[in-house]
Amino acid sequence: MNTEIIGQVWDAAAGRRVDIIETFYGRFLVRYPQYKRHFPETMDHQMEKMADAISTLARCAEDPGVLHPHLLKIGRAHQAYGLNSTDLHNFKEVFVEAVADACPDIWNPRCERAWNDAFNEVIIPAVEEGLRA
Repeated sequence: MNTEIIGQVWDAAAGRRVDIIETFYGRFLVRYPQYKRHFPETMDHQMEKMADAISTLARCAEDPGVLHPHLLKIGRAHQAYGLNSTDLHNFKEVFVEAVADACPDIWNPRCERAWNDAFNEVIIPAVEEGLRA
């Protein structure tokens, strides 16, 4: 996982993070309406939690001792929803797209690869482990 690129992109998006999260949820729930039942009508708290989670990823990506337990906790918190690998990949697809759209001035194939690798190699496996715990 290229933590340097992830950090650079997230730092560059500092003023647009709220927009990224709003864009993500807007697209995610339109593209995958089956998930709407899992979310509250007012998304402010949900968006804040997601922004915190992604910021933790960007800050702690090089420290698995901090990041892994956080991702396990996210997985455990989502056990009741019956999520699986497909659901997590749906999330990744839309999230990476939202970040790319928010950062066109710096986004390139290396950024896309870094974010996809982070999800595929670290985030999704740890969240899946939490889902199974």
